Amino acid sequence: WMIIFGDCLHNFSDGLAIGASFTSSLTTGIGTTIAIFFHELPHEIGDFVILRKNGMSFKHAVLFNILSSILC
Repeated sequence: WMIIFGDCLHNFSDGLAIGASFTSSLTTGIGTTIAIFFHELPHEIGDFVILRKNGMSFKHAVLFNILSSILC
């Protein structure tokens, strides 16, 4: 559960960074969004693997990853 909670906080701060960058300019916002996407992709895959290795079912691991990503 600590992985999911930490991921929620991490994704929320990513969302704040994306929002702040779009207030600067559209180009900065798009660049920040792309950078965060490529940062988050391996991060979310790693979280998924950790959840699966600790006994969570495939469906639950996907569901909790999606729910934590919504905070972004």
